[in-house]
Amino acid sequence: MTDKVPIYKPMLPRGTALLPYLERVDESRVYSNRGKLTALLEERLAACLTGRRESVVTAASGTAALQAAILAVAGRAAAGKTLALMPGYTFAATAFAAQAAGYAPCFCDLAPGAWRLRPEDVLACPPSAPLRQNWHLE
Repeated sequence: MTDKVPIYKPMLPRGTALLPYLERVDESRVYSNRGKLTALLEERLAACLTGRRESVVTAASGTAALQAAILAVAGRAAAGKTLALMPGYTFAATAFAAQAAGYAPCFCDLAPGAWRLRPEDVLACPPSAPLRQNWHLE
């Protein structure tokens, strides 16, 4: 078979680039998710993205970040708003984060080569899905 399934390859820094940060941790003897290096990362991300420090918050895991984002944008599931649309090709934590907010995952097919939900993909999903409601596609 000559067809390859495309996957993402992370672009990680070389170990030597991380060494100064690891040395700072060792010198301070503070190993924390909310330490000085976390604050530095948040400040640098904010400077690159928005320029406002309060616009960036880190999370202890990707799942926790997804849960926070769902709650901040869509809130908890409620009557008539019980489904969370997501692509079928997704990480398991995506569905778990939706379930933690009370939503039932609703997996939608994507058009070949799209790698994202398009408006026409959303219209093919149930009308009770919050993403469809928030897009005002009706």
